[in-house]
Amino acid sequence: MKRLMALVLCLFMVCSFTACRKNTDDGSTSVIYEYEYVNGSTDKDKDKDKDNGKDDDKGSGHSGDKDSDKGNSGEKITVTNNCYSSGTKIAKDKITLKVLVRDYTGGVTNYNNCALTKYIEKNMNIKLQFTTCSAEEVSTKMTLAYASGTNPYDIYMGMAPAGSFHGPYIKQGKVTKLDDYIKKYGKNIQHVFDKYPETQYLCTAEDGGIYMLPMLDDQQNYSDLLYINKKWLGSVGKSMPTTTDQLKAVLEAFKQKYPGKTPFVANSNAGEDVGPSLFGPFGISTYHNWNYIDQSSDQIKYTCISDEYRNGLRYYNSLFSAGLMKFAASKDEVRKMTDADSVGLVLTDSPKDTFNANKFNSDWTMVPVLNASSGGTWANVKYENTWAEWFVLTKSCKYPECAVRLADWFYSKEGTLTGQYGPKGTYWDYDTKGNVVLDSSKIPNGKSESEYIYTLTPSYCLPRYKGDDYYALNFKTSTNNAITKMDENLKQLKNTLIKPKAEQKYYYPHLAYTAADSKQVADIGPYNNYAYQMRMQFITGTLSIENDWDSYVNTMKSTYKIDTVIKTENTVYKRYKAWLATK
Repeated sequence: MKRLMALVLCLFMVCSFTACRKNTDDGSTSVIYEYEYVNGSTDKDKDKDKDNGKDDDKGSGHSGDKDSDKGNSGEKITVTNNCYSSGTKIAKDKITLKVLVRDYTGGVTNYNNCALTKYIEKNMNIKLQFTTCSAEEVSTKMTLAYASGTNPYDIYMGMAPAGSFHGPYIKQGKVTKLDDYIKKYGKNIQHVFDKYPETQYLCTAEDGGIYMLPMLDDQQNYSDLLYINKKWLGSVGKSMPTTTDQLKAVLEAFKQKYPGKTPFVANSNAGEDVGPSLFGPFGISTYHNWNYIDQSSDQIKYTCISDEYRNGLRYYNSLFSAGLMKFAASKDEVRKMTDADSVGLVLTDSPKDTFNANKFNSDWTMVPVLNASSGGTWANVKYENTWAEWFVLTKSCKYPECAVRLADWFYSKEGTLTGQYGPKGTYWDYDTKGNVVLDSSKIPNGKSESEYIYTLTPSYCLPRYKGDDYYALNFKTSTNNAITKMDENLKQLKNTLIKPKAEQKYYYPHLAYTAADSKQVADIGPYNNYAYQMRMQFITGTLSIENDWDSYVNTMKSTYKIDTVIKTENTVYKRYKAWLATK
C-alpha cells in the first residue's frame, strides 16, 4: 500500500531500452584470479587485473549497502566483452560510451568535462561522451538516431517524457532486452525493482521484457506551494489566511500598504502558470498532468473541464483583474523580487531557487492548507517521482555489459550520491560517524545550491535510487547554518501544514501504455497545451469564463477527444492495479 500511496503522475508509460546486445553465453570469459585467458588479455594484463576489485570504497555497483560496496577480495572476477564482473574498474580496456541526454541544467553543466565524467573515466575506465538536447528536441533527436543506419548513440539518458516512444523500435529489434544483463550485473537495479515494483512495471514492455532503467525519488514531494512574507503580513495587521476569501483580503491589504510592489507572483513547475495545486481549495487534488483520481470512485478524471476547476478560474481571475497577482516567467525573476522585498506571496515548486536562505528564515513561511468558501478542502497532492526512460541502451553499443554495470553503480548509495552531488570530496563527504556532510561553504556567492551542483554533475538526468535506503542516510550541512535551518524549516512546515491534509487513499501513478492504448489517442493532439492557453486567457480576462466556457469544453471534447483520453487512462490504470496486486 505504501508504494501505491507514493504514486501520482502521468501518462508516460512503458518504455523500452535499446540495448547494445552481444552474446554473453558463448563462453568468452576469463577468470582473472585463476589466470584463464580468453578475450585477448595478455600476460602483462594479469597482474594489474588481479588487483581490480580489492578496494572499492567508492562503490562497486553491486549493492546499495555500505559493506558490499567494497568488493570481495576472494571473489573470482571474470571478464566478459571487456567488462569486469565486479570491482571499481568496470572496463578492462578504456571505452567510450556516447550518450544523448536531455539537458535539465540550462546549459550550466559542461557535461564532457565536469567532475563526474572525470571521476567515471579515472575510476571505471569509461569515457562518457555527451550530446545534449532540449525538452523540445527529445523525440526528434531520438527519431533521427533510430532512423539512421547506425545509431550514433550508445545510450539515451533522462529523455522524458518518452515513455511509449520506444515501443515501435523494440519491435523493430533496435532495443535490447536487459533482463539477462540485470541478472548478471544488476544487483542494485534488482533491489530497486524488488522494493519499488512500480519501477519494474514502468520498465517492462508488452513482451514482458525489461527495456529501460528508471529514476526514483520517493520522498514527500508536493506540487507547487504558497509562501507568504511574514513582515508584510504583520505590517497589515492580518493573521495567517486559512480560506481563499481570507487570502484575497490579505492581498488587498498588501496592495494598499505597498503600492508599486507585487502582492502575489506565481511561477509554477510549468513556468507562467498558477499550477494545479492552487485548484485544491475548490475540490480537486491533482498534479501537473491535470488528471486526478476521484477519491470516492477510484476513477481517473480530467481537471480542466470540471465545475471545480471553473470555480478556481473565477477566483484567480478576480485576483488578476484587481491587480493582486502577476505571473513570472522564471524562478530567477521571482528570486530578484524576494531579494528586493518587493513581493508578499509567492507560488513556487523550488523554494531554494526562489529565496535567499537567510531571508527565507527571517521573513517567510508557508501558507497552510486552504478552504474555499465555495466548498472543498485543499489536499495538495503528494506525487510519484518515478520515470522509466532514464537509461536506454541502443544496438550501437558494443559494450552492453559495461553500460549496465555503470547504470547499476548509479543505483548504489555511492553512485546516487556521486551522481546527484558530484564525486566524494567535492560538495559532499562522510564524517567520522558516517553522516553525509554537504560542504555549502563551496557554493559561490550569488549562486544557489543547484547551480553549484550543476558545475560538478548534470545530476537530474542521471539514473538514481533515492528510496528508503537513501533517505535513511543522515544528511548534514557543514558550514552554512542558514541553508541547514531553511531545510529544517521547510520540512517542519510541510509536515505540520501540508502533509496532514495531503494524504489520500488513491494517488495518480505513472502509467504504461501498450501500442493498442496509444493508438486510441494517437491523433488527439496536445490537449493540455490547449487547456493551458485557455487557462491563461480566462485568468487574465482575455476570454470570459462565463461566455466562452461552453465553447472551450466543446473543443476539448470534439477536437481533443478528452473523453476518449480519460477512458483509455482508466483502462490502463485498472491494468496497472491488477499487475501491482501480484507483487
